[in-house]
Amino acid sequence: MTTMKVREEILKAWNFTIDNEMPDSVIRLYISGEDDIDIWNEKGYFYFSTGSFRYRGLNELLDDLCKEIDDNRYKVMNVEIE
Repeated sequence: MTTMKVREEILKAWNFTIDNEMPDSVIRLYISGEDDIDIWNEKGYFYFSTGSFRYRGLNELLDDLCKEIDDNRYKVMNVEIE
């Protein structure tokens, strides 16, 4: 899955959690041959499990996450809501 497609799928999943009032949801990226990556919101900040920063906005997080995916040549197999 391209990073553009990953970004689209994450945004779609996050909007689904908002529309369906699922505030404690985690978005999980299944990575081939690597540990999965989780994305969540806690107290107004976004986090992802392999990152070391907190983000005010989801787009800011997605910029860094997609860079990490490209830099490490991760192959994202699926994006799901947990």
